[in-house]
Amino acid sequence: YVADTQDQAGGALGLLTQLVAVFGYVGLFVGGIIIANTFSILITQRTRELALMRACGAGRFQVLGSIMIEATLVGLLGSAVGLGVGLLGVIGLLRLVGNVITLPDTVPTLTPLVVAGSLVIGTATTVIASMVPGWRATRISPVAALGEVAEDRGRGSTARRVIGTVMALGGLTAGLVALFVIGANARLTLVAADPVSGAGATTVNLRTVVFAVSAAVTLLSFLVVGPLVIGPVGRIIGAPLRRFGGPVGRIASENARRNPSRTTATAAALTIGVAIATALAVFVASLVGSVKGGFEEQLRGQIVVSSGLGGATAGGLPEEVMSEVADTDGIDTLARVRFIPATVTGIDGNPTGGGSVSGIDPAPFFSLVNVPLVGGGPSSLLPGTVAVDADTARANEWRVGDVISVFYPQVGSVDYRISLLFEGPIGTASYLMPMQNLDDVTAVAFRQDALYYISVVPGADPAEVADRIDGVLRRVAPAASAQLVPQWLDDTVATFTLALNLVYVML
Repeated sequence: YVADTQDQAGGALGLLTQLVAVFGYVGLFVGGIIIANTFSILITQRTRELALMRACGAGRFQVLGSIMIEATLVGLLGSAVGLGVGLLGVIGLLRLVGNVITLPDTVPTLTPLVVAGSLVIGTATTVIASMVPGWRATRISPVAALGEVAEDRGRGSTARRVIGTVMALGGLTAGLVALFVIGANARLTLVAADPVSGAGATTVNLRTVVFAVSAAVTLLSFLVVGPLVIGPVGRIIGAPLRRFGGPVGRIASENARRNPSRTTATAAALTIGVAIATALAVFVASLVGSVKGGFEEQLRGQIVVSSGLGGATAGGLPEEVMSEVADTDGIDTLARVRFIPATVTGIDGNPTGGGSVSGIDPAPFFSLVNVPLVGGGPSSLLPGTVAVDADTARANEWRVGDVISVFYPQVGSVDYRISLLFEGPIGTASYLMPMQNLDDVTAVAFRQDALYYISVVPGADPAEVADRIDGVLRRVAPAASAQLVPQWLDDTVATFTLALNLVYVML
């Protein structure tokens, strides 16, 4: 069980690592495009120099080799600088975060593997990106190059037209199939379940996978067919620039048309960034709307008191604080919520995931939280029992009356009988149990609540009641605060907006 709890913590860190890695891969891809464009421009400006080398007896591979050596040196230098800047950025970020929360007194270290990997990957990306413009330079006739600087205008071949068209049609078709044919809940199994226990299956949403493949193929098709359409499109878009943009407009228009391949690659780098930013913005907006909409439908109260400590298992509101707050004028009902670290295991003893369980006082809680109950009412949730989110119960084939086990790091495993199912989940809570259950496994000093849901008496002004509660909290729990539900929801989803802004910075 301890190992499973550690695995869950490692899984959360692993998810963050994977997210950062994804942006690293995107950065390598976009960086490769930019590097290829840069080398293409540099080599174009040196066409006569390279042609003179050819005329003096240098072979194609000698010219290509000199370009690769330059790319290697640039890649090594750039990778070393990037490694140093990254290390300084981590140190600065740790100091910044350390002003808000207490962090271990450690200094980021660089292992030989990390240093070598960074240098190899950065250099390899630079060399690979420079190979195409370098090879293209060796194919120019020395006589032609010496006579006049040759410009590769990226004219399209029949193969380019066919391949690009097939990719575009295939990507669009896959997108339509995902939208109209594949069901919203269709799953793709990546790792089969254990044949004995039935646990361990890893699945992903099939529609999401097909959409992702469709978007990637469609985007790549634009890279293929871009040089074919950039000329006509450039003439249309560039006409107003040439007419009204003055010399700058004319130069910009001609530069875009002069080398369609380079223009397409440059636009592709921007397109990738815009596509990722747009997709994440839509995702975060949908997530924020879902979270806020769910809570607005569930919460009947008008005020939320939060401990101000954050985190899924945060406490911060000792039991005596509840008594002080409950005596505030204007309060009708107060329902407290407590989180505690735990690992839930099913009937077969296999962990079901989740890093915490929630303690509540059933009667006031369900009077303020509007969720359909299955198998009974609030009075069914007695000490020694647990209420489970209906979706979680269906996924694990649990029913009312089944016994599940909850492992607490401080005391070990405790068995509870499922007495109630609720249609939810409520926020992130999939397991609710009477506060007495948590008191039985928690020392008195650690019996601290995370949230209070509060409703006011009819006719009272919620804002005035919240101000009175804040006055009490400043005296007994200075870190806590009382907010109206809309304000609390805005602060709750602000984390998503902060994460999106971080993504924008990374892009």
